[in-house]
Amino acid sequence: AFPTGIFLSLEGHLLYRDLTYTYRNSLDAGMIRAHARFHPRPHLGIGGGVYLERFRIAVQNYFPPERSTDQNPGWRAGPEISLEFSGNYFLTFTYRFLYHHSELLSGAAREQWIRLVGAWNCKPRWYLLLLLDYYFFSTPPSTPEVIPLLYSPLNNESKFFLKIAHSVTRRSDLFLKGGFLREELVRNLVSLSGWQFTAGVELHY
Repeated sequence: AFPTGIFLSLEGHLLYRDLTYTYRNSLDAGMIRAHARFHPRPHLGIGGGVYLERFRIAVQNYFPPERSTDQNPGWRAGPEISLEFSGNYFLTFTYRFLYHHSELLSGAAREQWIRLVGAWNCKPRWYLLLLLDYYFFSTPPSTPEVIPLLYSPLNNESKFFLKIAHSVTRRSDLFLKGGFLREELVRNLVSLSGWQFTAGVELHY
């Protein structure tokens, strides 16, 4: 069961990313996230908050004749909601909607992120863990010349992972984990995707 009461959190980060391939792409950003969570029932938690980020994208060694700038400052902002349940199983759901605006977009971009995390004790000493991230980003029409200056979030993985674990002793588990992930490093230009499978032993001290 969750503890009773209202919990408030405030966090801030400075973010930097540099990617080098045919040209250099850099992203600098500062973000603030405020979140509140309360528990109307012992096994149920409800949360809500806001996310605000100021960013600046820059490119070097990229000079198409149609482009007149090498920087694109902008904003990301929007609400976030979450639900948590703890009983015979543990389940959390988070949804975030962000509105984008920058100098080089003809209109606002919209970003949505959904996360689902679950844990079940299937049988004595057997556990099942689930992680699902779905990321969706829509932008207004833009010309190919400005694509390197469009915003690509630092963490935009869409992934699905399932893990099965068996407790051999109080301090050791055998596990099998597998899943799929896809990440777009630079919008419409560079992406990474593939399957991952891992089998191993976890030791707890």
